Parts: sequence; structure tokens; C-alpha cells
Amino acid sequence: MRMTVDTMQTEFVFGNVRELRGNFKPVTRETDNGPVTEYECDFFRTTGNETFEVLYARQRIPELKEFLSSTDWIHLKCAEEGLDVNTKYPEIVQQRIDTRNEINALEALLAQ
Repeated sequence: MRMTVDTMQTEFVFGNVRELRGNFKPVTRETDNGPVTEYECDFFRTTGNETFEVLYARQRIPELKEFLSSTDWIHLKCAEEGLDVNTKYPEIVQQRIDTRNEINALEALLAQ
């Protein structure tokens, strides 16, 4: 989940609930008092001891695998038409490579 916050504090505790934040991206907006910088971030609420990184990896891996599944068609289409997938769809091929690398890194983090 995403939210906008005014601080880059990574953890808040509300009783037995922990809110963990990460992947901060600064966003500057103009106000009557001048520019204000806020931060868009991902966040999770948990009652466990998991880290932000673990919770993020568990959420992100299925999203990344869905992208790979949704772009598998490029290989079939190129095979049917006798085309080179790297020439016909270079951007998608690069995105798939980057996606696999991210999946591998996240799965390695979860395996620790």
C-alpha cells in the first residue's frame, strides 16, 4: 500500500500494532508558505516481528510474477512468426530481465 507522509520515520508502534514504512520518494508541493517536501512510501501494519523488507518482498513477488505471466505471449508470437523476440520487443524483454532479477533478489532476502 502507498501513503504520503511528512517524515521519513520508518516505524510507528500503536499498542501491539507496528506500522512499517519504506521506499520513500520525495514529493515537493507548493503551499501558501512556500514549497513543502512530503514523502510517498509503501507501508504495512503488522502485529508480528517481520521487517519492512520481508513484508515488501512477500507482497512484491506475486506482482512481479504476474507481469512475467502477462508478457509470456511475446515468445509465442515471435515463434509463430519466425521473429527474434529481442528485436521485435526489446523493451518488454529488458523489463522481463529486470523483473526476474528483482524476483531473485527478493527471494534471496526471504531465504535468509
